[in-house]
Amino acid sequence: LEEDLRLALHKERELNELKSRFVSMVSHEFRTPLAVIQSSSDLLSHYAHRLSDERKVEQLTEIQHQVRNLTALLDDVLPFWMRHSPDREHGGYLTCLERDGTVYDTDKFVWLQARQVWTFSMLHNRLEKRPEWLEMARLGADFLRRNGRAENGDWYFSLTREGRPLVQP
Repeated sequence: LEEDLRLALHKERELNELKSRFVSMVSHEFRTPLAVIQSSSDLLSHYAHRLSDERKVEQLTEIQHQVRNLTALLDDVLPFWMRHSPDREHGGYLTCLERDGTVYDTDKFVWLQARQVWTFSMLHNRLEKRPEWLEMARLGADFLRRNGRAENGDWYFSLTREGRPLVQP
């Protein structure tokens, strides 16, 4: 029994690490193009009079490249999560998904719920006021507001699909 528990804990940690790396990668994939676009446009706005025509073209080309990267993310990654991740029955998001969107585990990790709330809020507030992004952010925020914290205010680590704590703070 003890060995089974150790094995289950090890598998759980591996799964959490994979999910953590994926969410970090997706967040990075959004932040990096936005940062490059911002810095390139700032450079052009403030120093265009000092830059050669060649340097201006380089900055504009970089902006266009990063816009294409963001467009690919918006066209490919977000629709997958918007289609398969919302838990309309219990709130929050289902995050343990196969490539085809099949759910393989219904546990909800609070930090992943918060990451999706942040992502959809950021997209709605900074990129475009799409109602579906706001709805997605609210779905997770409401779930976390109802279920994410213990009575003493500490955040739980993971919850059942219904919102019951799996790991105490």
